[in-house]
Amino acid sequence: MFRNRAVTARVVHAIIVFTFLSGPAGGRTLVAQEKLSTTILRLIPRVVERLHSADIVERINVLDELVTVKRDTDVPGLLFRYDLPASDYSAVVKSILAGNLQEVDDRRALTTWWKLNHVVRVFKLKEAVQQITSYLLKSGPPVQLDILQTLKTLRAVESVPGIVTLLRSPEEYIRREALDTLVSLRVREAVPALVALLRDKDSLKRYYALISLVKVDGTEAAPAIARAFQDESEDNRYWALDAIVKLRAREYAPAMWRLIDDRQ
Repeated sequence: MFRNRAVTARVVHAIIVFTFLSGPAGGRTLVAQEKLSTTILRLIPRVVERLHSADIVERINVLDELVTVKRDTDVPGLLFRYDLPASDYSAVVKSILAGNLQEVDDRRALTTWWKLNHVVRVFKLKEAVQQITSYLLKSGPPVQLDILQTLKTLRAVESVPGIVTLLRSPEEYIRREALDTLVSLRVREAVPALVALLRDKDSLKRYYALISLVKVDGTEAAPAIARAFQDESEDNRYWALDAIVKLRAREYAPAMWRLIDDRQ
């Protein structure tokens, strides 16, 4: 058909790419063009075919063969069965996150997300951040919590808009984790929520807000921090003083000195 061997090689390569890298759903790509290691090709039967299957269960089964749950301990953990390169795990993660996870029953979905987030954190798969973030708003609170912890571990600043949205979650523990993730990323998008927290009845939450505003360089929150000079907690009055100093809000120096005088 083709006399030129170079042309023939390119055509064959194109056919392979089209066959194995085009997803079953409308041509959607399920796995990036990453070469799987010879080790995974040898250990996992039909791994290429299964990772490109339209059946999400087939794709998850590959993950289950790579990562198992340890049940012989007081606290269940995860165990990697094989010594594989990060690129193999990246291909598996991307394949599963490409779609149809909603077709899996809740119990298996939770286990799958546990494994996915664990793999992403262990191998620091930054390339999976965009896909994982896309599930933040369409997942239940337990999965959202796990994803937030992954984004925190990976320092995923690009995910901040999605994380901010969860500050309005009906679940208090999700709002708390979302805020803590923003603080960990040291982004100023955390400032409004931290300022609101300064008005909380819980003195420990007010303390958290004070020290966190320093971490995110929340200089615009100086007026609210200065009001904490009157906090009923003596410790929080000290941390308010400390925050003003560290944020170099010099306009509050007179009030700061009055507070120091009162402590003497």
